[in-house]
Amino acid sequence: MLEGLGLDAVRFAATGSTPKPAELIDWYASLGIRISDIYGMTENAAGSHCVLPGQHRNGWAGSPMPGVVWRISEAAEILVKSPGTMVGYYKADHLTREAIDEDGFLRTGDRGGDGRRGTDPDQRPRQGDVQDQQGEGTWRQPRSRPGSSPTQSSSRPA
Repeated sequence: MLEGLGLDAVRFAATGSTPKPAELIDWYASLGIRISDIYGMTENAAGSHCVLPGQHRNGWAGSPMPGVVWRISEAAEILVKSPGTMVGYYKADHLTREAIDEDGFLRTGDRGGDGRRGTDPDQRPRQGDVQDQQGEGTWRQPRSRPGSSPTQSSSRPA
């Protein structure tokens, strides 16, 4: 079947953007293709976390890449800081102040957790839960930014 799909030479498969449905990831796995998720956004050089081969768990965004420091805010938002984090938005200081906190962490707009509670939505942190960076990685939900629907991905103006 892989040859018929043109996937017989795949050695590493990765995806980004929004979390993929577990059914889709499981379908590819049933064909012998484990898809690694890469989590990030343009403002942090397009990547901060990656699911490495052998670490797959549906709904998990993976371990932080080298040089990435991350934490979960009191509002359960994923915050990241690395050498790849943008300096700011061109001629838009007010947007930069909204995007980067006083400690230099980029506010991603994505809800997340530290991986210790699993990926069941009923176990995920809720507003007011405090998480820290002691876990092995982070899970995420689609980003929600001011002026956007929580189920619709949006991006900040460039």
